[in-house]
Amino acid sequence: MRRLLSFRNTPFVLAGLFAAALAGIAAAQAVDEVTVVGHHAQKGLNDTVSYKVGYADLDLRTKEGQDALADRIKVTAAYVCEKLGEAKQGNSICIDSAVKDASTAARRATKAAQESHVAWKAGAPWSPPQ
Repeated sequence: MRRLLSFRNTPFVLAGLFAAALAGIAAAQAVDEVTVVGHHAQKGLNDTVSYKVGYADLDLRTKEGQDALADRIKVTAAYVCEKLGEAKQGNSICIDSAVKDASTAARRATKAAQESHVAWKAGAPWSPPQ
């Protein structure tokens, strides 16, 4: 019977595992943004406006970084809902929904940052909507 794992091929197995781990780290670091999506509050209107909120320049392991991302999400939610004409009508349903959905993604990003064993390094600064 042939053994699949022997001492002769152990270095190749370890090299493969190491490469896979590095690829996973690179993939996790490559997505440093949350998408904020505004929807019409009226049923039947399917238009949406979205804007990406970057956080590569924020250390999500800190309260300051988390608060800054939350502020960016709120500002962006108001922007996308205004583009839809929802914010002008004093309708907060669009903004509340956009913030809620983006905040879920932000919590996942924060959890990943807190569990990461990779040292944080500031990335490119975010450009807010204008």
